[in-house]
Amino acid sequence: MSPDVQYAPITYSEHMPALPEDLKVVNTNVSKIVDFYNKAIVSGSSYSVDQAFADAKSLWQKSGGEKLEEFYAKWYDENKDTAFLAKDMWKFIQK
Repeated sequence: MSPDVQYAPITYSEHMPALPEDLKVVNTNVSKIVDFYNKAIVSGSSYSVDQAFADAKSLWQKSGGEKLEEFYAKWYDENKDTAFLAKDMWKFIQK
């Protein structure tokens, strides 16, 4: 827990907004992207990281990942002044 190593996401998952039902489905589908990278790790040269990236990008686009981006961008724009974000977590931890 070092403030020199910042937490990359906007905030911790328990502080993210609840997704509407249609976006829960999208989120479930795109969460399978990690499987491509796991496959690239264990497959060696038969399934490259470049191929995993291409497959992940394709799944993101086909599953409606852009809708998630839009939802979270809108949420952030409307709530950035009051939401408990990663930067706030670090202030809390330091106290």
